[in-house]
Amino acid sequence: MTVYEGGKDGYEGVVGSDGQITEEGSGSLPHPLFEITAPKGSNIDPEVLVFTSGEGTNAKTWSVEKADTTSGAGTDGEDSLYYFEPTAEGQDPVRVTYTGADGQPVLSDAFVPTADLYTTYKIDLYPGENNLSEVTASDDVPSSTAYPISVNSGTLTVRAVDAGSPNEVTYPVKDAPAAKLEPGTAAVSAPAGTTYTLNNTDVTVPDDGIALLFDGIIDDDTAERTDALLKKINATSETSEAKYLDLVDTMNGNAWVKASGAVTVYWAYPEGTDKNTDFTLYHFPGLHRDDSTGGSSGFDIEDLNSVKPETVGITKGDNGISFNVASGGFSPFVLTWEKDEPDTPVIPPTTYHTITASAGEGGSISPSGRVTVANHGSRSFSITADEGWTVQNVIVDGVNVGPRGSYTFSDVTEDHTISVTFTEGNAPADPDESGVSEWFDTDDHYAYLHGYGDGTLFGPENPMTRAEAAQMFYNLLRDKSGGDRPVTFEDVPEGAFYAEPVRVLASLGMINGTSPTTYEPDRPITRAEFVAIAMRFSNGEVTGENIFSDVPEDAWYRDYVVGAVGYGWILGFQGEDATFGPEQQITRSQATTVANRMLGRVADGAWIEGHMGELKLFEDVPRGHFAFRDIVEATNAHEYERDGRYEEWTGLTE
Repeated sequence: MTVYEGGKDGYEGVVGSDGQITEEGSGSLPHPLFEITAPKGSNIDPEVLVFTSGEGTNAKTWSVEKADTTSGAGTDGEDSLYYFEPTAEGQDPVRVTYTGADGQPVLSDAFVPTADLYTTYKIDLYPGENNLSEVTASDDVPSSTAYPISVNSGTLTVRAVDAGSPNEVTYPVKDAPAAKLEPGTAAVSAPAGTTYTLNNTDVTVPDDGIALLFDGIIDDDTAERTDALLKKINATSETSEAKYLDLVDTMNGNAWVKASGAVTVYWAYPEGTDKNTDFTLYHFPGLHRDDSTGGSSGFDIEDLNSVKPETVGITKGDNGISFNVASGGFSPFVLTWEKDEPDTPVIPPTTYHTITASAGEGGSISPSGRVTVANHGSRSFSITADEGWTVQNVIVDGVNVGPRGSYTFSDVTEDHTISVTFTEGNAPADPDESGVSEWFDTDDHYAYLHGYGDGTLFGPENPMTRAEAAQMFYNLLRDKSGGDRPVTFEDVPEGAFYAEPVRVLASLGMINGTSPTTYEPDRPITRAEFVAIAMRFSNGEVTGENIFSDVPEDAWYRDYVVGAVGYGWILGFQGEDATFGPEQQITRSQATTVANRMLGRVADGAWIEGHMGELKLFEDVPRGHFAFRDIVEATNAHEYERDGRYEEWTGLTE
């Protein structure tokens, strides 16, 4: 079976290695068909058989139903294809696994194409605790005749989709559009009575999920396919739009389907064109995103060069350009047009630039790949981390602008690159949800940390002392009046810079002494002690598991550390040993990073890069330091606007 990435629904019986059926099933892997062959010398009808797995009360039974075909329901198709159906009410569907080349079962058809534009998965019945060789087929219950069965694997071919979200480039079959289509979109209609068949079989499928795939051409480091298509017809990217078209069943994992007759496609007028523009539509037949056609794969430049493009008749309507596509006649199409050249003044040709966007493991950037932008134009990119991951860095033209949820290139006059890296760990909790905003002013972003001496040094690698920690948390308090519990320490002299912070925080129960009478203000604070203080300003919710090998289950700080991980405040040391270092001294740069995550403060790296001369910077914190932006955030008061959980700075304040 052949499908494209994506789909709105799929087969509910797809399972992983544990064999468990998830509540939502698979939204992108299709309902498998089974070819059933009767025993040699037998003319038994498979539809009268009952397939039994297990014994006694643990037994489960299924029957099969012949797939409907263009010859009529239940008639003999060339492949004798069937669907398995449970015979008992409430019984699970027959379970299947889709396995990749690495031997691991998958629950989604999403993959990253390399030189090829497709991948394959092996389809198998899931045996569970049973031996498939012991499953029997009988023509009665209890059986009068039992047949042993043998089971072979099938193959699923998944064709890649250029769009970051495949479901955003599928358009359901419906009537002709009643309004003008938006540029970059499409529509499709079919005559009444049109039927649809799965792949190259005569198996019919319901029409409620049939849609037009209107995708871009996939370009990568191995092949500039768009350029090759345009070269064949002497077209330029400025006056052309190249798309890959096909019909899919969105309710069955975007399975490739064929219509019984011609369908009508409606192509939106590209930007700057209308029904008065002169268009030519070219079709490149036989180019598909796999090698099933044996020589016209659609992913090798040699295949593109061997195809002769065909011109397609079009109709220019008020709402878009329409044309008919015969059954099975989909593959790449290129729409070209003539530019209107005014007599005077002469307008110079538009220059286009390319922005190359990529994302590492743990998330995505949209759009991705090579994106064309007109000279002096703009283009925005959205960045999304997967569940259990968070954005680590956004690199623009080799410059790290920090974590962001989006980035916009404005007034583009040259080529650019943007890449995103992600790190495992929870995104920081909203301070309103963690309870931090009840204690700290998280709305006004004033400076809460300062440098040493004349202010030119920050000491990023210096251990933070217990006095400095108390001063930092005190600076952030909404109410600095203190609690009802008077606390004094012999080693905290009146007049010391940290005396009032220690008194207030101790009276609130947020910090403890090292003994009933001492605080040890000059001693470096450990990572465990710092996290414990931070967690006392939260709701105190401790969820999740202890992920660190050096945090014992009976340690006094265990719940504080687990809670801080759950809130996304700490990630630990990145490495195979998964350690936290509870007894190590926390540095001033590490403490700054944790504090910003508590407060929901994320420096606007792009604004910082453009205003370096206006900022309070430190000689010992170079721009390449891992905490550079966090330290700028903590030491520079600023105005900002929110972009999700990220900031867009608008200026500095006193």
